Amino acid sequence: MLFHLANAALLPMLSMRIAAAPGHLNPGLFAAATVIISQVVMIPVAIRVAGSIDKYGYWRCILLALLIMPIRAALAASSDAPEMMVPVQILDGLAAGILGVAVPSFIVSLLRGSGHVNAGQSVVMLMQGAGAAMSPALTGAIAGRYSFAGTAARTNACRRRPTAGSWTSSRM
Repeated sequence: MLFHLANAALLPMLSMRIAAAPGHLNPGLFAAATVIISQVVMIPVAIRVAGSIDKYGYWRCILLALLIMPIRAALAASSDAPEMMVPVQILDGLAAGILGVAVPSFIVSLLRGSGHVNAGQSVVMLMQGAGAAMSPALTGAIAGRYSFAGTAARTNACRRRPTAGSWTSSRM
């Protein structure tokens, strides 16, 4: 939940920052391009992760995805140049591709044979949705008080918590 709470509003917030900046860039076209960039990266990454999850394990894959996101946020906060969104969205596609395969696969492996796989998936998706739904309100409140760059830095703390939790869980 913390991951999606911190991550869901990052792209809309950055798109607003670009739209508010003086220039001749079409904000709608820019937002569409950023979504396409992450999707083009996510699909081959998901295919690759599906084939290599047995080799590296669920926790390593999940941890890698969670480590990518604070780097993405720091990169996004470092510059307001529109061209910086390309590497930001590439990192988003990497993390989304990894998590999109590793998390559901991990849930299936945990609950296999219990008859509760769908319920387990639903609980995880509920938590992800709750975090993503609250994200714009939290991010907007922080951006109103500080700045776009300050918001990315403050929500980065939420991104690091799941990473630390995954690291300690993988050590057990």
